Amino acid sequence: MKKLFSQLNRAEINIPVTILWFALAVVYIGGLFVPLFDDDSAHHAAIALEMYNRGDWACLMDHENTPYLDKPHFQFWLVALSFQLFGVGGFAYKLSSFLFTLLGVWATYRLALHLCGRKAALYAALILASSAAFVLANIDVRMDAILTACIALAVWQGVMHLDTGKVRYLLGAALGMAMAFGTKGWIGVMVPFFALVFYIARQRQWRWFLSWRFLLLLAAFALFISPVLYAYYLQFDAHPELAVRGETGVSGVRFILWGQIFDRMGGTFGTTGANDPFFFLHTLLWAVLPWSFLFYVLLVKKVVEVSKGQAPASPVYWLTVPAILLTIAALSVSQFKLPHYLNVVFPLLAIFVAAVLTEPKTERFLRGIGIMQKVITVGLLVGVIALNYFCFPPVRWSFSLLLAVLMVYVLYLLFYRTASVHNMVVTGVLLSAVVWFSLNFNFYPQLLTYQGGNQLAETVRARGISPEDIGAYHITPGDIGYSFDVYVGRVVNEWSDATIRERLAEGKPVYLVVEEGGVADLRSAGYAFDFVDAKRDYRITRLNAAFLNPATRDTKLTKLYLVKLID
Repeated sequence: MKKLFSQLNRAEINIPVTILWFALAVVYIGGLFVPLFDDDSAHHAAIALEMYNRGDWACLMDHENTPYLDKPHFQFWLVALSFQLFGVGGFAYKLSSFLFTLLGVWATYRLALHLCGRKAALYAALILASSAAFVLANIDVRMDAILTACIALAVWQGVMHLDTGKVRYLLGAALGMAMAFGTKGWIGVMVPFFALVFYIARQRQWRWFLSWRFLLLLAAFALFISPVLYAYYLQFDAHPELAVRGETGVSGVRFILWGQIFDRMGGTFGTTGANDPFFFLHTLLWAVLPWSFLFYVLLVKKVVEVSKGQAPASPVYWLTVPAILLTIAALSVSQFKLPHYLNVVFPLLAIFVAAVLTEPKTERFLRGIGIMQKVITVGLLVGVIALNYFCFPPVRWSFSLLLAVLMVYVLYLLFYRTASVHNMVVTGVLLSAVVWFSLNFNFYPQLLTYQGGNQLAETVRARGISPEDIGAYHITPGDIGYSFDVYVGRVVNEWSDATIRERLAEGKPVYLVVEEGGVADLRSAGYAFDFVDAKRDYRITRLNAAFLNPATRDTKLTKLYLVKLID
């Protein structure tokens, strides 16, 4: 037996790549069916829902017929189209982000294949697809999955054009940057620009900027973003009387070409993280788990080697490292910082890590890294146990059995196989799959039962209540939860007393969503009503220890009520 374990310990993990991709596929597909999180995810879905219901693809409208002037149109168009094809719901909202994620992983693979070879390409794709915030972007879906994929596409196509001179790659780069711009503005152009400029510097191709190809890139980019600019013109520039945040005469075209990036940098949309210049450096520690420690160590290693002249700075490092660092530096200057802003550098980060890992001398460097990776792995598995057996115990024994088998297998790979690059990558990917499997198939489904908006929407659908007969009373739509809008299929606005009394006088049904304080307000206003349903409510994107602890959870909950007024 001892001899057998000795032989196993020397062997590389011989798991077919298809098994790794299958494990990740289960995680990603499971995420498609996790209900929408309130705040940004459900909010974006509600804006796309309004576009779909109105049939107006040029105008972005928020609740109460308020013009929405922040993020541009591309994702909203994709989601509205998905609603049209598949019906309104969380799956339809997330589908376009999932499909673009596949594109982003493929673009990362092809770029790494071109620069570093097949093994590095495979590692880069697996590292990207298993990074924590990259997976999360397909569960709590905002703009980031589409944005990151378009950036990966733009960089891949740009490098291919510079190395081959083929125009089709140049057009692909322009299209990638245009789609990224149409998703979130200039950040989608900034990252490819940083990467490609330093790649050009390494290849000494400065004359490219003086060629007709550069002009063609600019022209193609302008052409590809023209639908977004035209939509902004139709909604805002053609209607200077439209009030936006208390101002009239607002130019949508000027905003997206100039104002948006400076508004965000200046804190117009919020000041989260404003006083923390190292916000993204410590955020990266969890955002690319289980690869974060590996990235920092390999980055320092490579910088030291190059600075000492021990290794040439190959093109792949010129493409990735400056763009990663400059992007983080630029984002750190902003007065408004959120963790998901980092996703834009993940494809380059994955390629960098994969490129260093596949260098022959890296194997000799693994002992210290391997110890830290074991600490990270054990820590994450302890977290899985805590979240799934203390906070939200599983209701199905089959889940517990499968999770236990997977966790034991990951620990076996970690402690009974030789520390090698290949084994480290395989173990990291499987670890990520285990963590997100536990979240998508147990933790999140139970957590989302505490989100009142989507839970109350289930009552509306089950009882066949028309969304047209529902309003909000003394509560903003955001406090109800935008998920309520999506799952009832209509944006629900706040109703005034005049609107309510008018509907009652016309004999129309009146259903109202209220908080606990709103119930007292209804009684004070003299309304007679029946309770239809009540749901517990918590802002599930703001988890804390008191909520996660089942013994104190009830102290953090509020209630959402659906009431029906009586004539």
